[in-house]
Amino acid sequence: MSLSFIFATLLYVLYVAAESHTIKFDNQCGYGYPVLIRGGDVYNLTDNAYTADGTFSSAIAYLQYDDMCNFNGENCTLMEMSLENPVVAGGGSSADISLISPHVFSVGTSFSYYNGCDGQGASCLNASCTTAFRSSDDNQDQVACQDDDVNLLITFCGSSSNSSSDSSSSTAASSTYTSEVVSTSSNDATSTPTYSVDSVSTTAAASPVVSQSTQDPHQAVAVSTASSVASSAVTSASSAPQCSRRRRRRRAVEPDVQALSEESTMHMKLRSHRRDAVGH
Repeated sequence: MSLSFIFATLLYVLYVAAESHTIKFDNQCGYGYPVLIRGGDVYNLTDNAYTADGTFSSAIAYLQYDDMCNFNGENCTLMEMSLENPVVAGGGSSADISLISPHVFSVGTSFSYYNGCDGQGASCLNASCTTAFRSSDDNQDQVACQDDDVNLLITFCGSSSNSSSDSSSSTAASSTYTSEVVSTSSNDATSTPTYSVDSVSTTAAASPVVSQSTQDPHQAVAVSTASSVASSAVTSASSAPQCSRRRRRRRAVEPDVQALSEESTMHMKLRSHRRDAVGH
């Protein structure tokens, strides 16, 4: 084995070991706390931030409040990110905001890079924003960065362009929220999510919409009888999907609850659930 090969190997190892990325949260909502998940693991935040020694790919984040969001961010605005140093042309970091069903707008969400590609990012501050993924081919909404060791600032109920990456303040429960990294799945982080019930909307007509950062989340959610039935059907289905950066179109069925009685609505949704379970 030549000395040049050994030297080159050592340099590569040192380069990889030196890679670092920080994901920082700025919660301006006045309620809730940020959740950061990768590969089925919930990551502990210190001063509303997490620093990864090495690449941090196929991760998601969202603002949890009143148990509104499911584990993979369903029913809420979702942040998706992969932070890694580019090793080939076109590689590097990427981030986006997703409202692909079953994700729906819950709180204004914004992100921007810092320590590289400073200021580049996107904001989705209302339910009609045009900067979030709404279908799997909305690739124009993805924001890439080719700089090494780039960091990411995620802001809830505000714009990351007006937030400071040096600030660790938070007006919500996230300042005291801590948890160890908890493994909830043995699946790889890059596995494609599989939803066992595609035809039942998990949000129905009760998707939370917060148009102002000061709005009380309790007033922003109107839970209808149809939504309760749909939620029960999904809860009884197979295990929750695992997080991934791959996106799939999902078909949501919302019956005309005004034209049907409560009992008829329940029977119709249960029949739809059974048809999907057997592959019809």
